[in-house]
Amino acid sequence: KMMKNSYIIYFISTSFVTFSLQNGNCVHAASQQILLVGDSMASFMGHTLESFCQSAKVSNAGIGGTTAENWASFTANDIEQCQNNDWDSVYISVGGNDFLGSGCTMSTSELKSRMEGAIQNIVDNIAPGASTYLLTGYCMPFSSEEEGSEQCGSPSDFMPLSEVTSMVSVAMP
Repeated sequence: KMMKNSYIIYFISTSFVTFSLQNGNCVHAASQQILLVGDSMASFMGHTLESFCQSAKVSNAGIGGTTAENWASFTANDIEQCQNNDWDSVYISVGGNDFLGSGCTMSTSELKSRMEGAIQNIVDNIAPGASTYLLTGYCMPFSSEEEGSEQCGSPSDFMPLSEVTSMVSVAMP
């Protein structure tokens, strides 16, 4: 199988609206088919994209609480919104719940491996053939969500998640 050079574009979620909008107008054409897959960040972005890009067909397959490990094993048939194989753009958000579930102690190599497995599965089996795949980042919280939590208690605890998101690399068909 011949491989062409492709890559996943990394951007932080705070620039999502800036990326998708120019002068208040959605940059996606009316015929654009956009799929969002992954965790609650994908779900949130899907709702935002739907409100700003009403002319595009946005399918939101973000599922809160899912992990990269989940997305590494899902098929297009597992997710109702993913059964169309005619995507122009696929927004991907995976890895956050894996890292948080470890108490922010997961090694970067383990997190990278999980994220790459999920992304490769999304590219190969869930949404093959899209012209663009976008890997999103995560907003870094100012403090822990849980009172008195020792783990994931400061912004620096989340840095491995950002570092791994920028290191991920998968083969594109």
